[in-house]
Amino acid sequence: MKINILFLKADIGFDKAYEKHLEKIIKNTAEEAVKIFNLKRNNLNFTVYPYNKKLTDGFTQALDWIRFSIPKKVNENELRGVICHEMCHIAMNYSYYSGRKTFLETLFAEGLAAVFEIEQIGKTPLYVRYNSSFIKKWLPELNR
Repeated sequence: MKINILFLKADIGFDKAYEKHLEKIIKNTAEEAVKIFNLKRNNLNFTVYPYNKKLTDGFTQALDWIRFSIPKKVNENELRGVICHEMCHIAMNYSYYSGRKTFLETLFAEGLAAVFEIEQIGKTPLYVRYNSSFIKKWLPELNR
């Protein structure tokens, strides 16, 4: 599999040395996820946009394309987690362009991706807010 990484140009862009560092993190983490999921794709494309926010954001645009928005001062463990999360979506054939999804499909896809991220990184991401009492409360609703 060929991994392609494109750094988009922005006013607050990264210098070349830091781009190389980020590229290494993205490639290594993606390659590990490819092995875990046994993905069979010819290409995997990443676009990286530097922006003025605090958290790293990822979005699976298509089954061979992940878009990242990365702060100037990135938390590398958080970046690895976002990569794992988005790679899980690819493994589930779940992307923006893969068709309309039901709320339940989205719930499971996001939940599984969050669990994979936690398993790989060993830390619960800031956006994960559920716990066992929350699940016990909503499970009967899902059964209806």
